[in-house]
Amino acid sequence: MSTLSPASPASQLNRVCAWLLLGLSVLTALWSVGQLGAALAMDHYGAQQWLASHGLMTSGLLGWVVAHASALSALQLLSCLPCIAIAVGMLRGNNWARLGFIALLLLTAVLNMATLPLLDRLLMDLLTPMLAQIADSGDASGLITELRDARIMLWVSSGLPLLALSAIHVWLARRFDRADIRALFSR
Repeated sequence: MSTLSPASPASQLNRVCAWLLLGLSVLTALWSVGQLGAALAMDHYGAQQWLASHGLMTSGLLGWVVAHASALSALQLLSCLPCIAIAVGMLRGNNWARLGFIALLLLTAVLNMATLPLLDRLLMDLLTPMLAQIADSGDASGLITELRDARIMLWVSSGLPLLALSAIHVWLARRFDRADIRALFSR
């Protein structure tokens, strides 16, 4: 009777990361297909014109995102394909996949930090029309103070987790560049 030897920690880390990447990429691809369908339906039925006629279409970044929803959804769907290829390559032990995974981790770390100013800009694009309407009333000063505090909380409550996620991505990228992980990838 033979006993199976346990896989090395490096091999286990590679398999876990590859399967997580594959699972998240497939789920994101499925979500992107639905999102693209919804965006195309909105384009077909003139949702942007309806929003504009009811004063709900904003300008700035949010307006740009709504105007380009189909293209952004297609780009999101296409971005899943290299991730799926990298995950499969990691499971097969291809060195190009290890290098691609490192690049993906570092790119994700940078994009995580770039997200915070975009979230702030989207929040301000949502609030600007409302602030313009409220400024005419006498209750504006209290609400503006509350919105300023909410904006600070957005930066803190979003910034700290994004910073932690970026640190984990950088740590994983460094980990995948160590000799024990490199030894798993021969091709």
